[in-house]
Amino acid sequence: MRGVAGTIDGVPVALRVHETAAAGLAGFDPVCFSIADRAAAEAWIARLDELGVEHPPLFEATLGWMVRVHDPDGTEIRLYSLAKDVDHTGERGFAQRVR
Repeated sequence: MRGVAGTIDGVPVALRVHETAAAGLAGFDPVCFSIADRAAAEAWIARLDELGVEHPPLFEATLGWMVRVHDPDGTEIRLYSLAKDVDHTGERGFAQRVR
């Protein structure tokens, strides 16, 4: 088994490659992390770009902002902002790509 480990804001995180297990998680985000606000989301997007990590664009979530990225097996990991500067509660169709 292979993978990568590091820290996110001082929290140890390890991502492991396990294709069989990951196939059962297709389309599911088993891990979400909180981030402060849109500026933090944009900083994560910039850092992922700097590292050459493929990812969708920044999303406007139901509440706040969302960064999506996939681990080596394709399992989605999401980072949601705690700031409630965006509120689409009750609206259909969120999250939406930021234009």
